[in-house]
Amino acid sequence: MARPTLLHSFAVLAGLATAGPAFAECAPFTLTSDSTTRTVDHFDAGHGGPGDLRIGSRLVKLDGQPKGETHWVGVLLGSGEDAPVLFNRVWRLDDGEIHASHVTNVVSPPADTSEPSIAGSDAVIIGGTGSYAGANGTVSVDLESTSVTYIFEIECE
Repeated sequence: MARPTLLHSFAVLAGLATAGPAFAECAPFTLTSDSTTRTVDHFDAGHGGPGDLRIGSRLVKLDGQPKGETHWVGVLLGSGEDAPVLFNRVWRLDDGEIHASHVTNVVSPPADTSEPSIAGSDAVIIGGTGSYAGANGTVSVDLESTSVTYIFEIECE
């Protein structure tokens, strides 16, 4: 998988959800991914403080079959290892997109390129497209040593 560029990641995240009719597919589900399908970059825009970016992506599966990919951009809002970070995420799936946002604290040095955890601060679903038009709910993440599980508590209006 090609590494996403900064511009591409912002373009993906900037296309915030559009409202539309709900589809039958919009119901709670779980996606998984393993660490071999992940790319993460750190951009030192804030020189180790506010404004630094952590941008990443990974492929995701549903019931062991390819379903799409997830992309995220995190903006460091403070300094230090426990500084808050605002993350915007999008899951680009074969039947639409799901957009979510959350604030969490960095649990690793800002330049670390591991995937940020949202444990204890579930992401809020702010919308979607296609089968997920009008989506709302939450996404929680279970991080294992070699895999990630995304748990979507989702419904569409």
